[in-house]
This record gives sequence, C-alpha cells and structure tokens, in this order.
Amino acid sequence: MTNLLMLGSLRIGWDSLVTVLGALLSLLMTVSLYRPRHKRITGALALHLFGFLIGGFLARFLHWYFNSETYSGFLEAFSDFSVGSYVLPGLIVGTGLAAWLVYRMGMAPSVWELLDCSAPGMLLLISFLRLSAAWNDSCRGLMQVTQSRFQHLPFAVLETDAAGNQRWVLATFLIAFNLIFFLSLFVYICCRRPINQKIRIGRGEVARWSLLLYCAVEIVTDSTRYDSPLMHFRFLTDLNQYSAFISIAQVFAGLCALAVLIFYSRKSIRSRGFSKAHAVFWVLFAISLFGIGKLGEYDVQRYASYSRSYTLMILSVVLMLGSIYGVFRLCPQDE
Repeated sequence: MTNLLMLGSLRIGWDSLVTVLGALLSLLMTVSLYRPRHKRITGALALHLFGFLIGGFLARFLHWYFNSETYSGFLEAFSDFSVGSYVLPGLIVGTGLAAWLVYRMGMAPSVWELLDCSAPGMLLLISFLRLSAAWNDSCRGLMQVTQSRFQHLPFAVLETDAAGNQRWVLATFLIAFNLIFFLSLFVYICCRRPINQKIRIGRGEVARWSLLLYCAVEIVTDSTRYDSPLMHFRFLTDLNQYSAFISIAQVFAGLCALAVLIFYSRKSIRSRGFSKAHAVFWVLFAISLFGIGKLGEYDVQRYASYSRSYTLMILSVVLMLGSIYGVFRLCPQDE
C-alpha cells in the first residue's frame, strides 16, 4: 500500500486522501442543492457530520460482525483503520438515521428534503470510496481477464500473489467507480433541471431513485468481488449453513427495492385502487428477483458461467427497475 505521508506512527495513504476528497465534494454537492432552498446550510452540515459518525460506525461494525476473523478484537476495528474494510449499507442506513436526527433537532424542515438534497452527494461519496480501493487489495474481481486487449485499466488490474505469480483480474473497484460517479452527476443534473416533474426535491423521490440506481449497480458489481461481505453470523451460527454464501450488499439491495415497490404500490392503490397493472408489475418484479438470484448469482457460484449469468443478471436488474418504475407511474401527481 502506497503511503502519501507518515506522521510518526500515523499513516496517511492515497486511499485516505481520495476518501476525504470524496467526502468534501459530496458536502459541496449537497450544499449547492440545499442552500437555494434555505438561507442557512446548518441542516446540510449537520447531516454530513452525523452521517459520518453514525454511518461510519455502522459500516465498520457490520464488517467486524460478519468478518471478525479479520480483526484481533472489537477494539481493533475502531482503533486501526488500516485493517479490514467497511460495509456500505451501514453508511446508507446511518445517513438515513442522521437525517431523522437532524430533523428532530429542528435544523431541517423535512427529512425527505434533506435526503433528496444529499442523494447525489451520497452517490459521489460511494464512488470515491470505490476508487480508494485502487490503493489497497479490496474490491477486486474473482474472474481472471485472459484476453490481452482487456488487460489494462479500467477493465482489469494486475495482481501478484505471495509466490510471485501474476494475473489480471477484473477491476471491480474502477468499474463501480465509473458507473456510480456518472450516476451521481446524472442525478445532480436532474435535480437542477428535472426531466420528470414527479421526481423532484422535497418528497423523497430523488433519494428513493438514487438508492435504487445504486442498488442496481451494487447487485452486479458486488457479485464479481472476491471479498464480497458475506453473512457469517457470530451468535446465530446455525444460520450460517444457509447464509454464509449470501452477500450482505445484495440482500440489502433486494430489500431496498422491495421496500420502494411496496411504498409506490400502497400510494397508487390508495389513490386509484388496485388494477391489473399492479399484478403485472409485481409478477415482473418477482421474475427479476428470480433472474438475479437463481439465473445470476447462484449459477455464477455453482457453475462459474460468467458470460451467461451476468448477462441474465443485468437484464434482470433492468427488469427490476422497470417494474418499480411502472408502479411509480401509477402514483398520482403530487401537488
């Protein structure tokens, strides 16, 4: 790992610099959306402060809980940040809790408005967290890249094992960075000039769709990782025989997608009643989960059929987003 600066025993690496840069740019992006709506930016500043503390703790705690063998003990997880990693769903949940806390403290008029303004910045921060993996050994792909025309960034990265053997593996960290970075810019531009009047700052739509877009990318990219955070329970160990091969990130993404689908379904049914379209979109959503879970993830792990499985997984993710958007279109236009 390349160090940028050493201050005694304190190591400041390039990965830390990239993370801090991402956090600062994320804050600036949030403030640029929040300030035109309010004279003060206290709410945006408080959200980032509490989000960093709560989200950072949860992200680190979850990694310690499911990967305890990485650390010598619980205290090391919060005293030596050069060891181990983070679970990004913890950061997202922590940001949601921080927004609620800031609202309850009277520093923001609305939780959803705060989350909407911070959504593009959150995507930007996540993209920089992925980029920071360029200076450590995390977020690499399981698949070896054997075709010479792809043996370079941004497709592949060269790895050397302890015996000196070299191989090109999928550069998952850079692929994820590129996808999420451009998504953050797309969402930010849409916040400035909405392309859909139903998706605008103030009612949570920007936050929900930003979350869905992130989940769509995470479902596929997380599947390619050799170090994907898996559900190894420390106390309910009997569950490990069913969950030890399941990715936390993919489960989180699936639950988020289901929660958003339920939210839009309830909203549209309350307004217009149940229709056949609801049933169709729910069936399509169920098919998409089958495609992601069975035809995608399961077949990758069982048969290593990368081309076929990932093609079906990507198509299933698109179907998942499409089915949710279909239900969203059934919702009434908010005034």
